[in-house]
Amino acid sequence: MSEEKRPLPDPSEMTEKERQERIKELLAELKALRSFPRSDYHKGFEDALQLDVESWKNGAWTLREYTLGEDAPRIDFIVVSGNKLPTNVKAVFKRFLRKNVIEFKGPGDKVTRLIIRKVSGYTNFYIATAKPEEDVKIGEVTATIFASERESGLFEEMEKSGQLEKTDVKGIYLVKGILDMPFQIVMTNEIEGDEYAAYRVLKVQVDEKDVDYLLQEMKNTTDQQTRDHLRGILGIVEEKHTGMVWSKIEEDEKMRDVLWDYFKPQRDQEVNTAVDNTTRTNLYTYVQDGAMAIDYAARQAHISTEQFRTDMTNAGYRVPQAQNLQTV
Repeated sequence: MSEEKRPLPDPSEMTEKERQERIKELLAELKALRSFPRSDYHKGFEDALQLDVESWKNGAWTLREYTLGEDAPRIDFIVVSGNKLPTNVKAVFKRFLRKNVIEFKGPGDKVTRLIIRKVSGYTNFYIATAKPEEDVKIGEVTATIFASERESGLFEEMEKSGQLEKTDVKGIYLVKGILDMPFQIVMTNEIEGDEYAAYRVLKVQVDEKDVDYLLQEMKNTTDQQTRDHLRGILGIVEEKHTGMVWSKIEEDEKMRDVLWDYFKPQRDQEVNTAVDNTTRTNLYTYVQDGAMAIDYAARQAHISTEQFRTDMTNAGYRVPQAQNLQTV
């Protein structure tokens, strides 16, 4: 009788810890499946290789079927262009061909030599592993890194060594000698022009002029798909910079008509979270000062006493000794 397969868990119903544990289990199974050479020739080559390596007697060893990373390499984005690019395309896309690999580095994630090497490797890997029907040709692939921060001194060093070249557009740099295809870095903190406002707001320090421009674009467009994309970008700005978008929506009647229904639930959640955090802080203080029993405070916070005690301790508050003796 064959072993009954257990049902696959729904990732949406798992906690982050459960997902990570499941990933480890699956990777272990995959590693076990890949642990044997793909053919007799591989086994023969391994034996021949080991004869030499082991004869060195210097502590060297061979790793078989070595997995690159814990997870499969994933390219952030690939832009596939079916036809010739329009003449009015933005400068950052002028060098794009049919298949274009894009790596996006968010705030706090700087461009380093290792990042440049990784994108180069991913691009080569993409070409090397493409299926015939995907029609990926070396002469039709480009690579681009979009980022707002870079390692100190990196570009200066690369310019001196001839690995980096400035273009006539501020913020766009060409990477040389690493890939045998067009490779560029777009620094969104440097690039100028209203047309790049959507990229510039995705960083730590945001210029309100860029937010104003995107809001005006929202007001002026009637295309629903364009509006959806703009809402998504502005939603990130509001999430990371509370009040920056909302205050402008409140001030502008037309803006309220366009964006109120979209942003009001998010704003309400932000306010409720702030109130909840203030309430929790007050409860922690009352318990620490001995002015309130911990079980009563837990009921006010709508959680168990044990969970309240844990949260209070993690927040840096001291639970009085007498309170510690209480049970749920």
